[in-house]
Amino acid sequence: MLIRRLGFFDFKDDCRNPLTLLVDELTRKKKPELQGTLLVLPEALNLGRPYYGSTGVPSIPAGDVLKCLKIHAVEYEMMFVASLLSEGYSEAYWVDPEHSPELMCQKTMPDDSQTYQGGRVDVGRNPIDRYGACVGALICRDSFVINSTPAACQRRQAVIEKILESEGHRIMCVPANASLDFILQMGGMWCVLASRGDQPSFVKDPQNTEISKPGLRGTVQIVDLRPARSV
Repeated sequence: MLIRRLGFFDFKDDCRNPLTLLVDELTRKKKPELQGTLLVLPEALNLGRPYYGSTGVPSIPAGDVLKCLKIHAVEYEMMFVASLLSEGYSEAYWVDPEHSPELMCQKTMPDDSQTYQGGRVDVGRNPIDRYGACVGALICRDSFVINSTPAACQRRQAVIEKILESEGHRIMCVPANASLDFILQMGGMWCVLASRGDQPSFVKDPQNTEISKPGLRGTVQIVDLRPARSV
């Protein structure tokens, strides 16, 4: 099994049932459309209410979401990078058909919300090299260069360097609550922004060209990966 496609699911921030919406989107597609797809999901998928001004326990436990994603990963032979709130942290998880869900990273940089506490840079497996691709994850502001802590910058750079040193497809996943001024530019690798904010989600190729087309919020969009080559 190889990763042959990249995609994202996004939704408006006021969506109360994004997991149900995601499952509905997947079931509307045929298995050949999803096989070999790495699908990136927005930040705090399990929150179940608007991102800003929210505190307390998310509406869906992270473990329940991971079980659901695992079922669909097996059924459709696909992979997910999912951002979930778990025990007060904002975390990114890898889900595939053959292994247990795996923590990739915790979000360390603060934002203006009260939805999570800052995590650690030394937890998780990031990037993950599997299925013919090296896949990294940074949650929203952790992908920034400016206004970042030295530890967050070092972690960001270490993940990027590991991806660029790898063979096969090089992929960075950024689950986010992205504003319209959100900038994501990482040459030499595919980049997927999955957003619940005002900035629409996108897929960019290793030359930093956006190849996904703007679509309706609350939908799954998928693009084919071109053959890996040096850039």
